[in-house]
Amino acid sequence: MEEVLATGRLSESSDDFPLTPVPKSRDLAWWSIAIMRFGQFTTLAQLLMGATLGYSMGLVPAGIALGIGTLILLAVAIPMGIIGVDTGFATAKVTRNTGLGPWGSGVFSLVIGLSVMGWFGVQNGLFAQGIVQLAGLGPEWLWTLIAGLTVTALVYAGILAMGWLAYVTVPLFLTMMVMGLSHLIHARHPVMLWHGPGGSPLGIAAAVTVVVGSFITGAVLSPDMTRFHRNRPDVVKQTVATFVVGNVLIAGVGIVFAQWARSSNLTGALAAALVGVAGWLLFITSTVKVSDWDIYGAALALVNGLDLLGMRHVRRKTMSVVVGAVGTVAGMLGLVHAFEPFLLIMGVAVPPVAGIVIIDYFYFRRRGGGRDGRLIDQVIAFLAWMVGFGVGLAVPWGIGALNSLFAAGIIYSVGRGLLARLA
Repeated sequence: MEEVLATGRLSESSDDFPLTPVPKSRDLAWWSIAIMRFGQFTTLAQLLMGATLGYSMGLVPAGIALGIGTLILLAVAIPMGIIGVDTGFATAKVTRNTGLGPWGSGVFSLVIGLSVMGWFGVQNGLFAQGIVQLAGLGPEWLWTLIAGLTVTALVYAGILAMGWLAYVTVPLFLTMMVMGLSHLIHARHPVMLWHGPGGSPLGIAAAVTVVVGSFITGAVLSPDMTRFHRNRPDVVKQTVATFVVGNVLIAGVGIVFAQWARSSNLTGALAAALVGVAGWLLFITSTVKVSDWDIYGAALALVNGLDLLGMRHVRRKTMSVVVGAVGTVAGMLGLVHAFEPFLLIMGVAVPPVAGIVIIDYFYFRRRGGGRDGRLIDQVIAFLAWMVGFGVGLAVPWGIGALNSLFAAGIIYSVGRGLLARLA
């Protein structure tokens, strides 16, 4: 990051390039992006996911499910990340130039903007609840406001400030996590790890669904980060390192804890074990390094959508303030709880776009075609997206996010292939 600070500035003129390719002069070292993405995995939610798997399955099955889920996420994140570094565009602009075309990209921008902004509100609300439970200092709406204003200010500054935030918060979170686990271990006698489920049994397919669902949207939005990479190998190194070390390590700690303590309530146990400043740091560092990317991704998507509507002078920084304000107010009013069913639906609405974009970029675009393709191609892409979304919601078996992704990719491929034969 230091080398970037020598050449790049947190200036209004750059605005982190929401609609234009990132110039090579603003590329970041792969490990700089890796630390930021690693921060998205070092959260209490990731620990809780692992604890849920470990408690409901047993050590070996939970490990297998975590491994399979991580491989699936890599299979989506790596090609999407490569598209990001090749084009230099953010995810919403990528969909505009590959597959969906302008109007389909506008719909996708709205979906991403609303869903990611909603997650920002949810996380702020959870942070406020945790602080109130930890310190007994209320009201919750005040902590939601404080968190929202702080994170919004950081995102306004741009990706360099977000990078420095990750530099500080990732080591702090890991330190607090180790301290909390050490307190728990010393507070009770260790027991042998056992291999059976301690709660309601969870099958492999359902467990893989949990793992994939926890980060599939983040995998699809990989270009928002990887457009700042230097080349394809850097994308692969960063993605493999963060998904394997972050996802497997943090969730793996949760799995082992659940097996050792025979409980899935890891977050509650950590909160009880850490008091004072340590407990505050655990909740703060778990929240801010994820919430900042929620605002950032939503702002990039909405700027693209507004640009398609003819509003070409809306800045990413301005939209970050709008997203942060709306998400914060929603959290303060408690509206996030009513928003959660919509967010779950978005978990199967976003992945189909990755299937379409990957196939369009790595297959159809290499066979020729215009920048945005023909209108009929865009119609096929949009219909494939809608059908994939429907499959993800309606099919009761398998992994909803993957069902929707594969269905959209297959329909788009078949539709484009049939169209080529008829031409």
